[in-house]
Amino acid sequence: MSRQWVGRRRWLLRSWQDPVGRCLTRNARTIFAVVALLVIVVDVISKVWVVSQLIGRAPVKLFGGLIYVTHLRNTGAAFNIGDRFTIGLSLMAIIVVISVSVLSRRVISSAWAIALGLLVGGAAGNLIDRLLRAPGPLRGAVVDFISVADPVSPPWPVFNLADSALVVGVVLLLSLELLGRTSAFQPRRVPPADGGHNAE
Repeated sequence: MSRQWVGRRRWLLRSWQDPVGRCLTRNARTIFAVVALLVIVVDVISKVWVVSQLIGRAPVKLFGGLIYVTHLRNTGAAFNIGDRFTIGLSLMAIIVVISVSVLSRRVISSAWAIALGLLVGGAAGNLIDRLLRAPGPLRGAVVDFISVADPVSPPWPVFNLADSALVVGVVLLLSLELLGRTSAFQPRRVPPADGGHNAE
């Protein structure tokens, strides 16, 4: 058996004998999954309620008129942006959900796990609408229902809980990056070119 193969095998054994790294990654993955799933479930339930209760009815006034719960269909991105590119936005959302989910497998920071979970949950929540609602797959209109201050001409575009999760997730990610959270991810273990036998 070559020295290079022996060295590589020892390096692989060391990689698996890192209980702290594995524990941190497992905990962060759990947080990521719980946050993402919670956002999706709450978003779907809220949209189902809005569609079943508010179509053809007057908006519901909350907090003395600070927020109105109404019903609106949006073929664009968050906050009604890019309504002419529904299919492109749907494909982009699929890429985001898959890419971030794969990236989350190396997360060791709880804060980053929460931020990525909010991002994936928000993207997936609106993606479900685009896939399942009329007029058809990848072209479905997203249900928006949160209107600020005015149900007819609000100063801020009507949005939903998935949009909110996306924005909070992005803001949290930017904040963590600016704070220099360099230990957010478990580094990839790359075997040395000499198989590691020189280090023995």
